[in-house]
Amino acid sequence: PFSKSNSNNLDTMSSLLLNKPTPVNYKKMRFVIIPAPDDRTMPKYLIELKKYNVKTLIRTCEPTYQDSTLTKEGIKVLDLAFADGSSPPPDIIEKFLWTVDSTWPIRPKEQDPNGNGESEAIAIHCVAGLGRAPMLVAIALIHAGMDNLEAIEKVRHERKKAFNQPQIEFLQKYKPPKNGKGC
Repeated sequence: PFSKSNSNNLDTMSSLLLNKPTPVNYKKMRFVIIPAPDDRTMPKYLIELKKYNVKTLIRTCEPTYQDSTLTKEGIKVLDLAFADGSSPPPDIIEKFLWTVDSTWPIRPKEQDPNGNGESEAIAIHCVAGLGRAPMLVAIALIHAGMDNLEAIEKVRHERKKAFNQPQIEFLQKYKPPKNGKGC
């Protein structure tokens, strides 16, 4: 049950969210970048994830919380871990883009299947939400047709200090796979 003492605990946890969730939207795609929650901060993150209608959470780092907390709330957890400070390897990019294309398939006029005014969102996190998570979002934007530099600028505009220099260089040269799909 939700009691006044639980409410106070959530207010205290709110101050623990040093980096607030960062939405990044493009066309029909809706991403939310967050730093890694842990079991202690997960209740506050769950409130935030529900606000954005998150149905999938992509974890790009080692687990810091119990997946069951999210799955009980109807949020699927997908592990796509890769090295901190690096760019994702081709197999991670392929799995990520498959998830993106599965979440927002090309269907005219079917933006809001839930009837709640907003389409589903994908949340992505790494440790701080500044490298690996923004990398995947930028890759999805490029995959959906955005110019590489525009994708970098858009993510950086929304999530200050995103990307290190090697990641920027990777994104500048990145070419989406030629599989006939688009986000």
